[in-house]
Amino acid sequence: MAKNIIQNGLNLASENREQHELVAIMYHALYETDAELAAMPDEEQPYAVSVNNFKTQLDHIEAAGRKIVNPAELKSTFQPGVLLTFDDGHESFHRYALPILAERNLSAIFFITPQLIESRSDFCEWSQLKTMAAAGMAIQSHGLSHRFISDISDHEINDELQTSKRMIEDACDTSVYALSFPGGRYHERALEIASYQGYTQCYTSDIGTLTRDHFDNQHPLPRLAIKRNTTLATFDQMITAKRRWLYKAKAMATGKKQAKRLLGNRGYHHLYQAVSAIKPKKR
Repeated sequence: MAKNIIQNGLNLASENREQHELVAIMYHALYETDAELAAMPDEEQPYAVSVNNFKTQLDHIEAAGRKIVNPAELKSTFQPGVLLTFDDGHESFHRYALPILAERNLSAIFFITPQLIESRSDFCEWSQLKTMAAAGMAIQSHGLSHRFISDISDHEINDELQTSKRMIEDACDTSVYALSFPGGRYHERALEIASYQGYTQCYTSDIGTLTRDHFDNQHPLPRLAIKRNTTLATFDQMITAKRRWLYKAKAMATGKKQAKRLLGNRGYHHLYQAVSAIKPKKR
């Protein structure tokens, strides 16, 4: 009986936290066929999610009683629930994400990198991004060139943030107020420069949930990455901010940060690329 009372108390505490926290989840690309997945660079495949899984994940958010927050609402007032974000600019944003979200009357933040938009054939075109903005999607900045912000000078950071903001606003006829740091790399000086350039929301790859204080005081905003191998059981723990899962995820993230400090951003990224290129043997 005592165990039941304790468990009920823990469940109630979890539910109370859910009512006051926002979970920002991060996608990178969607795919429908194995051929589409295989066409992506090796290092991007682990972060690609199938269309079927994406639809199922949206269903699970609804089943959990969690609101999918419209990014426009966060510009003026904090909203608890789940925030959908996408990084980079893959063409699946327009091909798959837009119609799926529009059908459900949902919106998301799409962080795009202008130089990749203009150089990669598998990324969205400006006209497609403008269509997405007109449909209510928030088209925001992921830097100009996808260089790691923590590796470049203040002058270069200023150019990355200022130029990408201007290009997106001009091409998509929208207002850019949010930034996602490429590779999740940032430092305090980058936050200061972003604020000076007019960014009021700076998203990272740090593990955690969001509260009103994050937005009121312009703290860096953590997100949870959704990967191809993210199970529905894990997904459910993420969107409901289960503390045990968050503690484990933060512990793993701490290990990665230590590896990045040891190898440097460039060295760590090269290691990640090499590991991503190793394909499992078929049995």
